[in-house]
Amino acid sequence: MKGLSRVIALVILGVSILSGCAASSAIGNRRMNKTAVNNLVNRYSNKTGFEVTGVGSMGLSLLKMGAKMVDLGDVDTKKAIRVIDGLKSFRVVDYSDASEYNKNAFDRKVKRYLGNTNVLFEDRDGTDITRVYGIVPEDGGKIKDVVVYNPTESTLVCLFGSFDIDKIKDLISVD
Repeated sequence: MKGLSRVIALVILGVSILSGCAASSAIGNRRMNKTAVNNLVNRYSNKTGFEVTGVGSMGLSLLKMGAKMVDLGDVDTKKAIRVIDGLKSFRVVDYSDASEYNKNAFDRKVKRYLGNTNVLFEDRDGTDITRVYGIVPEDGGKIKDVVVYNPTESTLVCLFGSFDIDKIKDLISVD
């Protein structure tokens, strides 16, 4: 997951581009099969070599509430908390220790379920490819249901919810 932080930085830095592209008819028409992705993760979570970590809406609500109650003097930390305000759940899947058969089967299904979702960003570093999928509604004010998928490193990160583009821009703005 060494490249994951780089990919997340790319997502944040490229959000301003997305806000300009949101009027495109191709962006608003796509859908993510979130239920299918969650069901896939659930099916594979019991298989050898699959490590799944997740936090649901109740856990995130408690974390957000706790973070808001604690005196966070750092302005950037407060901005980051505002960015994840719309996050409803997240799941991280690391299947690097799975058998080749299970890795290939999982990868085929992930690609099929994400096939109708926009690729917001793609990062290539040699043979390492990371794709960031998500939905940008017609109004262009939010990004919904972001999935970071790296089949080379056998990782899948699902960030389900909505993220306000203006709050992300505020986070990455240079003062």
